[in-house]
Amino acid sequence: MRGDKQTDALYADVRGRFGHAQAGANGYRYEGYFRREQGVVHSLMDPAANVVLDACCGSGLMLLPLLEKNKAIFGIDFNVDACRSAARNGFPILRGDAYSMPLADGCIDEVINCQFFNQQSSDGVAAFADEVARVLVPGGRVILVWRNANALIHRTAHYLLTIADHWRGQPEFPQETHSFGDVEAHLKRAGLAVRHREVACAPLAWRSDRIEGIAAQVIGASCVLVAQKAP
Repeated sequence: MRGDKQTDALYADVRGRFGHAQAGANGYRYEGYFRREQGVVHSLMDPAANVVLDACCGSGLMLLPLLEKNKAIFGIDFNVDACRSAARNGFPILRGDAYSMPLADGCIDEVINCQFFNQQSSDGVAAFADEVARVLVPGGRVILVWRNANALIHRTAHYLLTIADHWRGQPEFPQETHSFGDVEAHLKRAGLAVRHREVACAPLAWRSDRIEGIAAQVIGASCVLVAQKAP
């Protein structure tokens, strides 16, 4: 299982290049993509959730604009530089492993996790689902976003960017593929029921719940899923 500790070194490199306040430090290739995907995440969040966790939050940018919403929002990340960057951004942060979070059982209303699964094996996804189910309150929700590695637009972009990174001498990020069915099976086994699923292409401001459609196979660059713990 590829854990947080092995992914740690990869993100240390990008943070060294992009600094703490840019979306590139969290693995996004350009700011506009991040901002639009951020809008997707925010639109799906539960307004009634008071304690919100961004698991594997990087520099804390995804939920940073929501700190003024009178919610208890914070993040967890294993990478030391990420924790320092989040703190510099004013985002409350704990250092911890995604598979063993330093949190009590049933203490979180909503968990956000973006762009973590593509560096994790199937076993890693399963372990993360178990940990999320542990920390969520009954009725709590998790919002997951990961790259749709099967979409033509993503395969093409990843291929070209990998070539560019190779020529620049920069490390190549692993690109694990996880279908909706695979992720949903792990969530169900952990006691989480799927409430919403969609594919999205943030640069085109396109979203659709037709996850098996032709458009999803061509431009559906991101998988988005919301699941809930039993009340």
